[in-house]
Amino acid sequence: MRLWTARVGDEWGHKCAVCGSESTPNAHHLENRNTCRALRYDPMNGVLLCPSHHKFGKDSAHKGGIWFADWLRRNHPGQLEYVLAHRNDDINLNDRATLAKIETYLQAPCHMETPLGPFVTLAMALSPDSDPEPVQPAPTPEPAVQEQPQTKEANANESNPADNG
Repeated sequence: MRLWTARVGDEWGHKCAVCGSESTPNAHHLENRNTCRALRYDPMNGVLLCPSHHKFGKDSAHKGGIWFADWLRRNHPGQLEYVLAHRNDDINLNDRATLAKIETYLQAPCHMETPLGPFVTLAMALSPDSDPEPVQPAPTPEPAVQEQPQTKEANANESNPADNG
């Protein structure tokens, strides 16, 4: 777990993903590491959180599961899609070769400008393909632009269909 924790910290820049705090961040598994062996060591199944957003605050991953799932959906949809797509994958953690590949993957340096992208996922590294291509997660959605109500001046400049006839 130490390698996984260190890798998640590196990928998130050692800051809370929610608030940006650098105060004692904790690596949090999105999908439970004990019930989902396939994602146990996958950094895509992790997010770095300050203590308040990890376990102790109302808006935390442990106490506010619905809040946290919604935050993840809005802010990191590609990561959420990845975890949902791979949560039922089969992985043999008793196989020494698989464990060696995981260890090598977790020790590889991260060269990421933004958290979790572009990257080669653990699922890709464990696939039979020898040279997986890096992928970019789905972009974070842009905030919705709200239309501004028209002013009286703008309405005065528009022609009135009743005046035409």
